[in-house]
Amino acid sequence: FSIDRNKVLVVSGEQTRHRSIRAGLRALHKKESPVHVVVVHDAVRPIVPAGLVEELVLAADQHGAAGFTRPLVSTVVQGGEDGFLERTLDRATHFASETPQAFQFNILMSAFSKDVEGSKKVLYSQVRKRRREKRQRIRMVNEEGRTLKTGELGKEL
Repeated sequence: FSIDRNKVLVVSGEQTRHRSIRAGLRALHKKESPVHVVVVHDAVRPIVPAGLVEELVLAADQHGAAGFTRPLVSTVVQGGEDGFLERTLDRATHFASETPQAFQFNILMSAFSKDVEGSKKVLYSQVRKRRREKRQRIRMVNEEGRTLKTGELGKEL
């Protein structure tokens, strides 16, 4: 697996992450050659192993969407409307979703066409809805320590 540099498109960002993604999708939509899978990634995790990108692209190609996840290390709690603790979530069944994430282009483009204001909740609900309609699921690629945030670089190098 190798990344064809001629197939990488860098687009200037906008005010929010979701508007930046939408700008990238619009730029890809204008390209002459069709795009099947698109990878969304943020600059806060600049070091991404090629093998992770390959795994995500292959999973998105097969399942429609795939995202990188990490095991939770913090305790996650749910609060009630009264401001008191309701329950603690089981870390073994919940994960932190991170980038990169890969989607079949038509799925992500369709979700963003319904998401005029760039709302994350609308985007993910649209992706989930499309997956349910086709009885396909979003593949989670989970392996601790495969990407590094810029603030973590000194710790690892």
